[in-house]
Formats: sequence, structure tokens, C-alpha cells
Amino acid sequence: MHRSAILYRCVVVLVLAVFGSPGSAANPPPPIPPKSVRVVLDDNYPPYIFRNAEGQAQGILQDVWNLWQQRTGIAVEFQPMDWGKARAKMESGQADVIDTIFETEARRKIYDFSPAYATIEVPIFFHQSISGITNAASLKGFTVGVKEGDACIDHLQAHGIHELRRYSSYEAQVKAAIRQEIRVLCIDKPPASYFFNREGAADTFRHSPPLYVGEFHWAVAKDRSDLKKIIEDGFALITDEERAAIETRWLGEKLTTGRWAGVTQYFYLFLFGTSLIMAALVAWNWTLRRRVNARTRELSQSLQELRQSELTFRKLFEDSSDAILLIDGSNVFVECNQAALDLLKMSREEFLFSSPARISPEFQPDGRRSAESAPEMIALAYSQGLHRFDWTCVDAQGGEFIVEVSLMPVTVKGQLMLHTTWRDITARKQTEAKIEKLYVDLEQRIAVRTADLEEANRALSLAKADAEAANRAKSVFLSNMSHELRTPLNAILGFANLLERDQGMGDESRDKLATINRAGKHLLALINDVLEISRIEANRVAIDHNPFDLFDLLESVQEMVQVRAQDKGLAFLVGHETPLPPLVEGDAHRLKQVLLNLLGNAVKYTDKGDVQLRVGRGDGDMVRFQVFDTGPGIRAEDQPRLFHAFYQTREGIAKGEGTGLGLTISAEYTRLMGGQLEVHSAPGQGSVFTLTLPLPEYTSTTVVKNQTYMVTRLVPEHEGIKVLVADDKPDNLELVTLLLTNVGFAVRTAHNGKEAIDIFTQWQPRFIWMDMRMPVVDGYEATRQIRQLPGGDHVRIAALTAGVFEEDRKEILLAGCDDMVKKPLEEEQLFALMGELLGVRYLYGRDKSHAEPAASLDLSVLPPQTIAELLAAAEMLDSEMVANIIQQLRAPHPVLAAELKAMAKTFRFDRIADFCRDTQTALRL
Repeated sequence: MHRSAILYRCVVVLVLAVFGSPGSAANPPPPIPPKSVRVVLDDNYPPYIFRNAEGQAQGILQDVWNLWQQRTGIAVEFQPMDWGKARAKMESGQADVIDTIFETEARRKIYDFSPAYATIEVPIFFHQSISGITNAASLKGFTVGVKEGDACIDHLQAHGIHELRRYSSYEAQVKAAIRQEIRVLCIDKPPASYFFNREGAADTFRHSPPLYVGEFHWAVAKDRSDLKKIIEDGFALITDEERAAIETRWLGEKLTTGRWAGVTQYFYLFLFGTSLIMAALVAWNWTLRRRVNARTRELSQSLQELRQSELTFRKLFEDSSDAILLIDGSNVFVECNQAALDLLKMSREEFLFSSPARISPEFQPDGRRSAESAPEMIALAYSQGLHRFDWTCVDAQGGEFIVEVSLMPVTVKGQLMLHTTWRDITARKQTEAKIEKLYVDLEQRIAVRTADLEEANRALSLAKADAEAANRAKSVFLSNMSHELRTPLNAILGFANLLERDQGMGDESRDKLATINRAGKHLLALINDVLEISRIEANRVAIDHNPFDLFDLLESVQEMVQVRAQDKGLAFLVGHETPLPPLVEGDAHRLKQVLLNLLGNAVKYTDKGDVQLRVGRGDGDMVRFQVFDTGPGIRAEDQPRLFHAFYQTREGIAKGEGTGLGLTISAEYTRLMGGQLEVHSAPGQGSVFTLTLPLPEYTSTTVVKNQTYMVTRLVPEHEGIKVLVADDKPDNLELVTLLLTNVGFAVRTAHNGKEAIDIFTQWQPRFIWMDMRMPVVDGYEATRQIRQLPGGDHVRIAALTAGVFEEDRKEILLAGCDDMVKKPLEEEQLFALMGELLGVRYLYGRDKSHAEPAASLDLSVLPPQTIAELLAAAEMLDSEMVANIIQQLRAPHPVLAAELKAMAKTFRFDRIADFCRDTQTALRL
């Protein structure tokens, strides 16, 4: 600051202080000075502020602020730091003043700036190996090093330069540049000169003209005008001489001082100017000669490079493994390399200026003449710019070879020619021909093999038909043999039972009678087992996956085995090792048969001790059943064959009981149910049979379709739901109506499709059971019309049909039905489907019809013809025919139908047949 300016300011202050102004009494009092001022600034900006070897701050601003502190008496907390941190601290309110700051448009919004006290050039520094950097636009493509928080960042980004690498200080920037981590950096000129010289790298880097010129200010927050006034007043107390002394200390003194300094300066300038003119004349002359020499050298070098390039390309041309040729405008070959001559087996003189037709056969493989096809290929190359094709050539010895040709137009010495490349593909084509021949041979072999397979398939089909016929014959034979054997057995066992009641029979006769009874029962068991094995082998055993009560099943098994165990004086125990789910999904009937078989064997072969059934959970849904006995055990050599048909151990043969089929049937049932049956035993240590089955817990709340529970009622909130039943058969109407009304549905009936449409229109039911074959309007048309009526898109419609083919189902669903049920209608199906479609819930009770089948059944109330039909169906194991007959009996004989249904459900067709025969015998007496 000049001395005259200081004097001027002092005079103004003195005049105002002495004379004041007319309104001075009304001016607000001066601001109260603070006890201290926190000043943050860059700590890396020599000579203004930087740290010495001990890390202490020093420089012009350190001395200026120390002097300010002396003049004002206000303590200065001088905090030099990385520039980014300084800005952050100021903007967060942790500092009062920020120094070494450039004024920018963005910063004016948050700071009040002091007048500038230093002018700073900001150029781009770059490594000496780089040229062409003159301004911000020339930085595109370079990564530029910048200091965090520097004004240069805003300047570069405003000019579209975003590839920036940020550093905490100028010193860090310079060191990174020396390490060549960056090669271009934006940095203020004073600190850059200092650090590059200090690191000995001043000759390695250059700088551009200034990108811009900045000015150093100090600044306070926008709302701190009082503080700004205090700072300004404090700096006004520092004289120009004091400032100059501080700057001289850090910048150094000029070498020329005193009154002759100016004269000396002008003299030296004159001498310099004169010398410069003379030097310019000499340099101009020297430069002209140098340019001429340089141009001459350049031309010589270009000529040499051109010759070298021609030699290089000529060498590449000659050394290429592919044949390279040139065709001129007259369609003849004017140049070629050695590879082309080798293919043609010609000398250069023999070949050059030949036409393509001369080195080609008369016809190409596609049947066209070479003389006609070659000009067309050349014309295509000129028109398309590039043309590739295969061509057959002939060498000088008459041998043919195939080349892959590439034609491309080029200009050679001002003349348009075709650059031609040949690649010999003769071997490849021969290989392809061999592959094609192999492919044809393979096709022929496949055709022969296919014919053989078709013949084998025909033979297999015939064999399959023969096997199926044999299987059917076997089934008929077994059924007939069963009938023929059961009839006399029925008489034998019946009369044996009658004779046992004779009190006057002697012991010897009674023993013989017991032998007859035992042999008859053994034969009956054998017949039943043979029939069951036959059904398994014919894949006629269907495994159920229905919910059932596991505890009820175990209780039933325990009751049945307990009596036999007590008769032999054995203890029989049933235990649960882990908590079991009450309801599971699986085939309860087959599981019960397997358990009874295993437990029956255990009781049969155990003479003392106990038999145990232990049940527990396995992994996932698996349930484990283990049968323990204290019998004689099973030898190791017998165990692998234990599950083979008709195989019996020595102990079994000695007992004289069993058929050798029980374990075979049990093992097959286990396999069909997805489980595993194992045995662990040793002589004298008893046996353990382990049955493991997947029995997932049943958790559904919609409907329970099992053999233990039956629907008794709708839950109260669902009672009274309106259901329409449409069927032209009165018996069917009556049956479905009774089933639905008994559980709480409101039911109306229709005898044809027209009545169904009328009732729906008036009554608006939520569900319709629709028979598809009815007079007047059939079920298909009635469904379509109902769907078009108001409310028809919401009603649920289920079809009742006797159709069993998939085509029937598709036609029914296309008519608008939601689902279908095949006749004869099962009660469980009816309630299950309505529960699914309507979302209704039911109450359940014990199903009496699924209790153990009755020990005897009186069928005498049925017509003889019905008994005969039922007997025939049972003997043929025809489950559908049996179900149809039972369905016809439900209305007139509901109790009898329930008993028969229970036996059919468990596939006891043998018992149904027995009851039929017993009734026929009784009717003949």
C-alpha cells in the first residue's frame, strides 16, 4: 500500500473524528472488538505462508497477522492448514476469517471480501515431453492435478474439463508430478516456482500462459460486517513501510538500487536493443540457410523412406503365403508374387498378361463356362468394392486346384486395377467332400438302423400285445381259480366251524378238525396273497395320497395285534418316540397292511418275551415305524432273500405257517409309497424291521378328504348358501339334494336346461351342479346362456358327466364350466370341489362308513341280478363297475352301500365276492 494512500486515510479519519458529521450523534456505536480472531488459510503457499523444516508456519502473512495482533491488541488464532480443510472449517462456522482466497462469483454469495493485496497468475504446468497446452480447451484428454478446494477447479469445470485428480496441497501436487503420477497440473505460479525449484525439477516442467489472474483477499462470512470493519481498521494501522519490510524479508531485495539505477537501466536497455537487432540479422541469415538445408534433408529422407516403404511392401508382397495378383482394366494379370506362380507351376514370363480364362477349366463346378463367369466376377468387384468367391484353376501341368478369391479395386500409378488374393482351399474342399460322403454314408446307416429299430419296435409291440393278452389271461385265470377254490373252501371252513360247536366230539376228532380249519385258512391266505402279488405285477395297485388320522390307525393296529399277542402270552407295546402329527397324507390302508404283516410275523415267530411298535419322526416329512421282537432272529444269509416271493426261512418252514408272500407284498407296498423297508437281526437276538415312509403333515383348513372324517355341517357363517342342481334323472336329483341339504345348503332343482336358466334368473344361486346331457336344453347350452345373464359371470358351475375322455373335459370347460366331476358322484369329491370353488368351510365328524368292514353282510335284500353283477365285478377286480353298482344302491339301501363302499375303498373285492356267494348260497337253500 502506497504512503500517500495511508496518509490520505489518516487525514480522513482525523477529520471525521474531530469535526464529526451533523448526524454523528445519532450513528450507532462502533462494534465491540472480540478477544480473539480465528484465522484459517492455506499452509502451503510460499512465500505467503508455508512451513519450515520443523513444521512451523512462516511467511509474509504470518508476519502481517502478527503485526495486526500487536497493533489491535486482539489475539489472533493463526491456523494454517490444507486448503480444503480451511474452507470447510470456515463454512462450518469454526473460523472467523479466511485468508489466501480468490474472489469468485460463487464465493461472493457467502463471503465479504477485502480489497486485493496480491495478484497471482494461474498457469498450467506440464511435463517437458508434452506440447500444445495453451489454454483450458487444450487440456481435454488429460488428467489434471488440482488442489482440493482451489478456484482452479471451478474454472476448469466451467470449460468442460472434468478429468481431475485432487490433492491436499500444492506441495503434494508438485511431488506427484515429479513422480510422474500426473503430468499436467493447475497450480498458482508462486508456490509452483518455489516447490519445483526446491525439488530440483524446474527444468523438467514448463508452463502455459496464465489461464486466469487471481487476487489474494481475506474474507469474513456474509453476515459479519462488524468483524470486517474491525479487521480493516486493524490493517489500516500497519504502514506501507512495515508491509514493504515484511515483503523484502521474504521476497529479497533488488540488485540495482540507488539514484543511478534508472540511468544504468536505460543504458543497458539501449545496448541490449542494438545487440538484439544485430543478432536478429545474423540469425535471419543463418535461419534461411538452415531451413534450406533442413528442407533438403527432409526431401532426401522422404525419398529414402519411400524407397524403403516400397522395398518393405515388395518383400511383404513376395513373401506372402497367399497368392497376390493385379488385374488391370483390360482384365489381364499384370503383376503377381511367387506364391501365385508356385500354384500355377509357371514362370513370370509365361503367366503375366494372361486372362483368367487361360488358367481356368472350361466349366466351373456350378456348370457355368469360366470365360463367361470371370468377367461377371470382375464387374461385381468394381461395383461392390469387394467381392469374394471360390474358383477352380488349372496349373501348367493340367492339374486342377480350388482357390478362395478376394477382389478389391485399388489405384496403382493413377490406374484403377483389381487387387486379387488367392488362398488355396483344395485340401479343405477335399476334406469337406469326404465329410459329405461320410454324412451320406451315415444317413444310409441311420436309415438302415431306423428300419431295424422299426422292425424291432413292431416285434416289441407284438410281444407287448402278447404279454398283455397273457396278463389278461392270467388275471382271468386267477380270478376263476380264486372262485373255484373259494367255493369249496367256503364249505370246508363253514362246516368245520359248525362241527367245532358239537360238544360230543372227541379230542382226537377235534384235533383233526383244527388241522382241517388251519389248513383251509392257510390256503385262503395263500389265494389272497397270490391275487395281491398279481395286482402288483400288473401295476394295478393305485397308491392313495389322502389325509388320515395317524393315531386312529395306530390304535386300530394295536387292537388287532393285541389279541393275538395275548393268546401267545406275549407283551405288546406301542410307543411314540417323538411328537407325531395328528393328521398326515398317505395311503392309510396300505400302511396298515404293512404294519399288520410285520407285527403278525413278529407275534408268529416269537414264543416268549415281547413285541414292540415304536413310531418316531425322521428327516423332513419322513415317519419311522420300528417293529421289535424277541424271537429267534434271522441268519445273515437269509436276510438278502427275505423279501423274495415264496421264500421262507428254516424257522418259517418249521412253523408250517405263512405263504412266503407277506414280506414281498409289504416290500412292494413300501416301494410304491416311496418308502424303505429294512431288517436288522442276528440269531438268538431277535429282529428289528424298520419301515420309513413320507407322511407329510396335513394342515389344510378347506376340506378334509380322508377315510376317517366326513362332512357333517357347514360352518354357521356359510349356512344357507344357494345351490341349483340340474339333472333329468330323479334319483340323481334326490341323492345330490339330500347330501347338500343335510349339511346346510339351500337347494333348488331343475329337470332340464331351460328350467335351470329360469331358476337362475329368478333365484340367483351361487353354485350350480349341471348335468351335461338333458332334454329341451342341454347342459352345454344352458351354461353358455347363464354366463350371458346378469350375475352369470360370478356364479360357479360344476359339470356332472359320465364322459371319461379328455375331449369331454375340454368341451365342458369351453362351454363355461369351472370344473367337472365324473359319475358316479363321490360324496368327498362333491364337498371338496364346492369347498375349493366357493371357499366354504365345513364341520367334520367320524365317518361311520369308513370303519372296519363288517364281519358279515346280508345282501339278500338285493335283486339276484344285482348280486350276480356285483360278484362278477368283484371277481374281475373291476373297481369302476363295483363303484357304479354301489352308487345305484345308495338311495334304496344307504347302510348296505356304505358297508360295500368301505370294503371297495380298501380293495377287499375278495370279501365282497365272498358275501355275494354266501348270499347266493343262502337264497338257494
